[in-house]
This record gives sequence, C-alpha cells and structure tokens, in this order.
Amino acid sequence: MKTLKKTLVITLIVILLSFIITLSALNLDASELNMYFFKLNASLGFIVLMTLIAGVVIGSLISWLLWLWPANREKRHWQRQYHQLRQQTEQNDKPKRAINTQIEAK
Repeated sequence: MKTLKKTLVITLIVILLSFIITLSALNLDASELNMYFFKLNASLGFIVLMTLIAGVVIGSLISWLLWLWPANREKRHWQRQYHQLRQQTEQNDKPKRAINTQIEAK
C-alpha cells in the first residue's frame, strides 16, 4: 500500500511540474502581477508556481491551526488523565499488597 501511495504522489508531482514547465514555456513574456502593496514582473509559469506554493503553505498552516493543534492538545490531556489514574490505582494497590504479604507470612 505504501508503494502505491508513493507512486501516486510521484506521478502527481511529475504531472504538476510538467504543467508548470509547459505553461512557462508557452508564456515566456513577462506578465505583471499588480497587488496593492507590490508589483511583480515575471513569467506566467513562475507566477502560477508561486501561487500554488503559497496556497499549499497557507493551507497547511490553517489545517495545523484548526485540526492538528487541538488534536495534540486533547491527546496530551488524555495522556495526563491516564497517568493520573494509573498512579492512583498503584497507590491504592500498595496497602492491599502489604496486607496480603502479612497474611501470607503468618
């Protein structure tokens, strides 16, 4: 299953790279990207590539903030609860073990 997943990811990357190379080869003239705070003169392929990279980075950050960070916090919470319960049961078992060993000794 892992090899199938790796193969699909590599194929997707090759397709995306060939798309970007083809797009940049067809549009070698400089295109102007005019934002409110800056201007960028570059080929259209480069602008599309930078837009894709920015989208992936922003999407990763948003998914980390909204999904992974709360999940890790909840995981730590349940780990603490588990360790506290384990310590409580170990403390409750110690007197019983001491009583059992005293009874067995007699």
